[in-house]
Amino acid sequence: MKFGALLRASAVPDCVQRINIASTFAPQMGVTDWSSVPPLIDPLGNDAHGCCCYAAKWTWARIKHAARYGRVASVDASSVLQDYAHTGFDPVTGANDNGTDPNDMMLTWAKDADQLIFEQQNWPIVWATVDPRNENELAAAVSRTPLLMTIEMSEADLGDPDSWSGPPRTYSSPPAGHEVLLLRNGSMWKVSSWGRYYDWSPERMNQVYRLDAPLEASHTDFARLGLDYDAAMRGVT
Repeated sequence: MKFGALLRASAVPDCVQRINIASTFAPQMGVTDWSSVPPLIDPLGNDAHGCCCYAAKWTWARIKHAARYGRVASVDASSVLQDYAHTGFDPVTGANDNGTDPNDMMLTWAKDADQLIFEQQNWPIVWATVDPRNENELAAAVSRTPLLMTIEMSEADLGDPDSWSGPPRTYSSPPAGHEVLLLRNGSMWKVSSWGRYYDWSPERMNQVYRLDAPLEASHTDFARLGLDYDAAMRGVT
């Protein structure tokens, strides 16, 4: 399996806002679980290429499509690798397989609402960052959307996802970045990677580099979250 999230490639863009849970938006504390949509059992090219950011993005779209329309859309590796080509990657030859700055992926996605066309009704995507240590903020964010979770750990630990349900282990291999999708909070989180769902122990909090909430750009939803929709959209034009 491959990784490929370039964690320190750029500063967080101004249009990626900190989420602010307004007093009028106080979700019930508890567990939200997006994993009712069956896993793909398909790594979407991430077994051979460093396209984890785009594999997570398309997995997000598949799950949100199922929530919106009540049926699961087809997603394949060719679509993910074509999207990964925004980085300069060549899907034909495999050249320039250098991974992805997650910020670049976010901005490209936000600018082009037609990248994910399942029902001809895509909305632009705007972004908020989420504090994984703030349980109320995390519960509020994951109740609205699966979250992109950028993790950093040794390559050996990343390559053993069945161990993610336990505490971190020490390896001598160098650290690497990887993008997964956070599907469930609670005493044991659940994440999606390489077409499968894995349990994730909150004891690994120090390996969570960043949590990002991709939000469909509804004025109403943004107002309820206390975010500035117009500022976010100005940031990606």
